[in-house]
Amino acid sequence: MAATLAPPPPPPATPSLLATLKLYRTSLRSRHSLLSELEAALTSFFTKTPTPLSTLNIDADNLNRTPTSTCATESIRPPNVEELQEILRIGFEGVLEAKQEHRLIADSLEHRFQRADLKNVVERIETMEEERFKLMIERDQLRRLDMITQVGEGEFQSSLDGFEKRRRELTQKIHDEEREIDAEIVDLGAAETIDTTEQV
Repeated sequence: MAATLAPPPPPPATPSLLATLKLYRTSLRSRHSLLSELEAALTSFFTKTPTPLSTLNIDADNLNRTPTSTCATESIRPPNVEELQEILRIGFEGVLEAKQEHRLIADSLEHRFQRADLKNVVERIETMEEERFKLMIERDQLRRLDMITQVGEGEFQSSLDGFEKRRRELTQKIHDEEREIDAEIVDLGAAETIDTTEQV
């Protein structure tokens, strides 16, 4: 008796526009969390103060920075140089991976879904996120210079304040662009629900 061949597995389903946008938002939240932890470690290192565990659950784009942890009284000691280098390595790798993933998503929005408008939103977010990341690095280079020279925080405070002001402005603009993505997700989700209801 001839052996019966099992049918080949079906090809993987192509992600819908809704699924693609949800993937992007999930990836954004992951990057925000990564940057929040990276910034907390850097601040702890330069100020020599422990990092409250509550700050590790705060997204980098959260303007109100409301702690969500139930362990607000616990903290982590400042990292040493070797630990900070490892944190930076992991952080930079994560940022690079997110950038590559988001580039693919932007390309998919333009060519697969013919949504150049959404692709432009993603690119604007990525451009501002990159600038915000660079500002964080420049700020911490200045912090490091302040630590090495030990001339006192006041010497560089105006420059540090300038970095923080620009980063807050970028954070607000990024939020505004992300609301465009969120609105599209809501509209697509509603349309999908209507289609499902009509089919039933």
